[in-house]
Amino acid sequence: MNNNNLRPLHLRILFPELLTLPKTDPRRLGPPIDITNSKAVDLELYTYFAFLIRDFIHPWYRLITTDQDLTTEIMKILILVVQKLEKRLRYEVDWTELILIDIPKLLTLHYRDYREAKIRIHMNHGSGSNSVAELFHGMQPHYALEPIEHREFEYLRLVTEAILRILLESKDYESSCVRQLVREILSNLVLFNLIESLADPYTIHMIICKLLAAYEPKLDELEASGKFAQTYFSALTNGKPQSDPFQPKAKKEEEKEDESLTKQMQRLQEKRRLQGQEIVVETDEPEADSIASRRQRFSFGYIILQVFLAPIRSFWTYLVATFTQSQERYQRVNQHKKLTGQMRMIEPIMEFFYAACLVQERPLLQFAWQMLAMFFWPIIRVFGGGLLIDKFLEQTVLHLLSEDHVVFYLRLGIDLLWPNGEFMERSEPTTPLQREQMRVRAERLLTISIPRALALFNILLLLFNSNNEDTDLEGRNLYIQGIANRAAQLAIVNTAIAIALSAKLSIVQRYFYCIQDTLGWHPWFSRLAFVEALYHGTYQFQFNYHRQNSNVLLTLTTNVRYMTGTGLMLAMITLVIGSHPLIRRISYRFFRWTHLLGLFTFILLGCLHHWAFYVFYAAVLVFWILDQIDRSFQVDVCVLESMPGNIVKVQAFVPYHVSNPTPGQFAFLSFSSSWFHAWIGSHPFSICRFDHVSKENVEGHNESQFPSSNETLENQVLTFYIKAFGKRTLSFYQKAVNQEKVKLRISRPLGRPQLDLSGSEYGDYKTIVLIADGVGITPWISVLQYVHRKERTIKTRSLHLMWSIHTIDTYHAFEKELLEFTSSQQIEVNVHIFITGHTSDLEETLREPIPFKLKYCKPNYPLLLNDIQGDDVAIGVCAHDVTRIHNLALARSWAIHAERFQL
Repeated sequence: MNNNNLRPLHLRILFPELLTLPKTDPRRLGPPIDITNSKAVDLELYTYFAFLIRDFIHPWYRLITTDQDLTTEIMKILILVVQKLEKRLRYEVDWTELILIDIPKLLTLHYRDYREAKIRIHMNHGSGSNSVAELFHGMQPHYALEPIEHREFEYLRLVTEAILRILLESKDYESSCVRQLVREILSNLVLFNLIESLADPYTIHMIICKLLAAYEPKLDELEASGKFAQTYFSALTNGKPQSDPFQPKAKKEEEKEDESLTKQMQRLQEKRRLQGQEIVVETDEPEADSIASRRQRFSFGYIILQVFLAPIRSFWTYLVATFTQSQERYQRVNQHKKLTGQMRMIEPIMEFFYAACLVQERPLLQFAWQMLAMFFWPIIRVFGGGLLIDKFLEQTVLHLLSEDHVVFYLRLGIDLLWPNGEFMERSEPTTPLQREQMRVRAERLLTISIPRALALFNILLLLFNSNNEDTDLEGRNLYIQGIANRAAQLAIVNTAIAIALSAKLSIVQRYFYCIQDTLGWHPWFSRLAFVEALYHGTYQFQFNYHRQNSNVLLTLTTNVRYMTGTGLMLAMITLVIGSHPLIRRISYRFFRWTHLLGLFTFILLGCLHHWAFYVFYAAVLVFWILDQIDRSFQVDVCVLESMPGNIVKVQAFVPYHVSNPTPGQFAFLSFSSSWFHAWIGSHPFSICRFDHVSKENVEGHNESQFPSSNETLENQVLTFYIKAFGKRTLSFYQKAVNQEKVKLRISRPLGRPQLDLSGSEYGDYKTIVLIADGVGITPWISVLQYVHRKERTIKTRSLHLMWSIHTIDTYHAFEKELLEFTSSQQIEVNVHIFITGHTSDLEETLREPIPFKLKYCKPNYPLLLNDIQGDDVAIGVCAHDVTRIHNLALARSWAIHAERFQL
């Protein structure tokens, strides 16, 4: 670094001896110590050193002596600290992980806790806090924020001393005088004032103005044209000194009189000294100013180009090294380590936006978010888009940490700590008017800059704005009309796919995917079709609304096209509302009726609305016909028995053969022999057990004559347990009490429960954990039967059943199956039964001991699962607390399957 690059301030304070030497003296021409590898960064660091020594060393040291020994020693220590700090920051800190992963996660945590504190402050369990800040700090306690005097100073001293322990030489650190001097300068003067400044809204607004200084000419032009009101603070944001015209001079004189005599003498002495040393030095000040002006603006195009050119540049370097036998440059390029080992770096940022934008509280945003996460993002990652995004983010971080940006950040820090060349504590405080002007200035600059910085905004402009002003004879914009028509076509296609996926026994479900997979995709295609149809319909209604002189009735009934379109939108709204999980839980019959009526209305009106409906629904009709051919079969009930706890046990012969029954399957039952009633009113029930029997053995419907389940005879019997709590099931329970003969319609067994993507079953795991609530044990009885039958051929060696029931009556309903299928010699079976309600037959239970572990409390699932050892564990859940159990299983890397009907 040449001395000509140093400013007069550096020479006067850091190297005053150079000013007394002749210009031809080699010592004056020799460069000072290089602090870093960048001369521009060194220039800003020397500015920091000069200000620190001028404001915090010279005021008291010059009163004692005039030599430069202390200044020289402090300079050596500061240079050593900065050099070690630079080495650690460049080679030992993963900035990509810090900026893109750690900081977004921390912000997400803080944002969620802050919102929770705002909610709890008005509740009874607000922990006695009087303010949101107090409650928030109670949720996230920090040593420096405790309400104790000087606690923040103490914390900064501890942090600074820990840093100096790493960065200082051992001899300097062992010197208490040097250590405490440097510690006090860095902690109390630099860090504390910097934190106080950054916590001030005025400072934040000023930083925004300085970062967006390139947009100030445009803002000035807009303000001059009258689009914005006149600004007051342009001079200060440009870095020019500006006095406060609103403060009376008399007040300034009073403040000077209040100064102590010592401070006045020190100020006058410093003023005389500076005036006496005002020596003209040949410097290249424009060149120094140009360093900051060379800061490159953030460019998406440049970073994208860097991402795509990086492989080409590496390949070219490899070719040059191979064909020219010159390994020097290749080795120099190849020696650089990978900058970061992180992947999926955009996900923490997206999680922060998910929390900050309150997506979970806005249904439309949540739907769009889920569509993006489930459809588009996996496709982008599969085709390499995820890798490109990771590289793009990595290059963005490198761009923000480049040399010219570091120089800009250092200069920004100088402007914050020493505005107008004076330390911030000595500068005059800002007035409320100045604060308001700075806030307005920052908001206006953001308003101008954000649309140009966001690529998403440009994409939206590309999609929804066009320079094409061509219109048809009715005045419609052809470009927007084309987008609306394409949205309608996509809605038809997605609706057809959704209907095809709703089939239970089509070609897809029989040979490719199970019903759980196809029904999982069914609502997403339906929602996508609804959004597309909504855009098409609102565009058409908006155009027709103005054409019909703002008459709503005429708008919706202008012609057949508008009438059928209105009916289609109402049918889709009915489908969306009627299929909500809350509606299904309250009334499954209402869900079935609204779904069927809405679907038939949609198809009928669709065919009247446009001919395109015929094309797509003709193909879907094939799926529907195949699904209805053997949708249900009429069967005679061989056993209809009322069980304790308002439970009905149903055993029925089926007219088909199930070659390979799978535990956890279900079937649709209709409590009527009518085919039409079964089609519109059937309900899914889990199959409890599969048995092979002959009709001769069950004459009189006597269950006790059933042979063992290991025998294979001519007919199959399916067993169901149905809880009576609705109108239809209570009527069915009364028939069981009266021993009436009933006929049912039953479908084929549906579903192929799988524990992972590879199709693993329960028998493929060493340990099986089954968790159930009440009648939810029904599917796990079939798993117990499966394990009991194949205990010698499967991998399972232990089984744990955790069953929660309200009363002991429910246990007696399933007692026979539990005793039969838990008596195994090869597999260790542990059954835990939890009674959560108040039972009235406790004495009866004590008289008849149960051969299982019985507890009168709610199950503590974390404690129960901690007792299970090993990683080869499969969990089956049919309980209310499925989310909590799912998280516990994921934390232990266990396979899990939840029994739930999304039908």
